[in-house]
Amino acid sequence: MLSRIAVYFVLLSCLLPAISACRSVRLDAQTQNVIQASGSIETTTDTTKIKLREGSWKVSEVAPCTLINKAEAEAVMGLLKDEPKSGGTAIDGTACTYIAHEPFIVTIGIISTNSFEVRKFDSGNRMINNLGDEAYITSSNAFEDVYLLARQERVAVMINVAAGSWDEEKVERYRIAKTLAQAALTRLLLKASENPDN
Repeated sequence: MLSRIAVYFVLLSCLLPAISACRSVRLDAQTQNVIQASGSIETTTDTTKIKLREGSWKVSEVAPCTLINKAEAEAVMGLLKDEPKSGGTAIDGTACTYIAHEPFIVTIGIISTNSFEVRKFDSGNRMINNLGDEAYITSSNAFEDVYLLARQERVAVMINVAAGSWDEEKVERYRIAKTLAQAALTRLLLKASENPDN
């Protein structure tokens, strides 16, 4: 019995440092500052100004592939392999996927404003100025994919830009995400206003 307790104690003492190391890590202030490039994203680190806004779980019924057409996507991300295709990841909504010849895959999704609000408080997010009412980039995965979520009034979008994890493409991914988010958000708000029931 005593040896079993000793084994538990040893296991617990070994696991506690590992569990502590798994806590969410905050980005340093330098990382959260402005990303310098032609399509720079201004970010703010003052999370005390982030407020939960009223939202809805209703997702606009606008077809996501109508938000950005092939020519508009190519102007931002280069030649596409094919027409935009319905499908992809968009939390609780629908999405459209754009696959460029090299090296980007972009998904533009329409999400509920509540999904936008819930994800807004995730650890590691960076708020973005000058995009819709509110916008933020979620913490990156191992592949350095960019997930940008933006909200304007009663509509919200999620843009995912995936590519290889090469550093020189990182700023380009941010530029693509912000440019497409602005266009998609503006068009979604217009289409949703034309049919208020959606």
